[in-house]
Amino acid sequence: MASPRLRLPFAALASALACIVFAATPAAFAADPAPRSESLAWRQLREAAAREKAIWDRLRAAPDDVVIRKRAETDFRDLITAYENVIRAAPEMAEAYAAYGLLLGRTGNREDSTKALLKANQLDPNIPMVKNQLGNILAEDGNYNQALAYYLSAVELDEDEPLYHYQLGSLLHAYADFFLDDKTFDRATLDAKTHAAFRRAAELAPDNWPYIYRFAESFYDLEEPDWPGALAEWRRLETKAPEGLGKQTIRLHVAGVLHELGQTSEARTLLATIDEPALAEQKQTVVARIEESEGDAP
Repeated sequence: MASPRLRLPFAALASALACIVFAATPAAFAADPAPRSESLAWRQLREAAAREKAIWDRLRAAPDDVVIRKRAETDFRDLITAYENVIRAAPEMAEAYAAYGLLLGRTGNREDSTKALLKANQLDPNIPMVKNQLGNILAEDGNYNQALAYYLSAVELDEDEPLYHYQLGSLLHAYADFFLDDKTFDRATLDAKTHAAFRRAAELAPDNWPYIYRFAESFYDLEEPDWPGALAEWRRLETKAPEGLGKQTIRLHVAGVLHELGQTSEARTLLATIDEPALAEQKQTVVARIEESEGDAP
């Protein structure tokens, strides 16, 4: 029987690394150079997308600033109107519906967001960010098989976007029991696809802590956890983590994996270096597991 899976809250590391994830500008066209023959609608769409990026940049720079957040609420309302104006001027422009739908979703209007994204997908079925967001909506609603199809399409359309691989891995993990019950995958295939998705996301974004952290955790998710692989990955991340809470969170993982590998003495030595109050409960959990296993030893 596989050992109980080690789980530590990512929130602790995220806090230490200030990993606050904000939505990026919704469409690649926002950054593309404008062609000389660009239509008025396209120019307006680019300008709106640039305004949206600026809003998210301000929020990312000062996430706790109440004044900036309040200003953003007003800016987003104006921006929604700007996207609606583009759609009225160019009702067949899929990219306008895509940008509009993504913003509606990010600001809480899920129903209208879905309608806009479906319209974008109808007009142009080859926009990967639309596929991804529709996959998100379907996954939230429990429609995991449909979500899988959309995520796979997003990956196929843009294999170099780490977010799409991360979303795919997250879906396969979250609905693993359902995919197995449906016989969509056997366990070996599901494990391999999930692990590969998280690996690819981490490879494409090696400085993105949510991605590389989740990849390291995915060694535990296998039917037979790959403890040596997990140890190697956590050791690698330990060299990159900042001192304090971030590094100690990684060390707590290392200690837990060392215990699983039977290297209890080294695990205890490492645990003794962990003194962050935020990790006290998780540290005690690992200590208790070690003591329990030692008590069971003949």
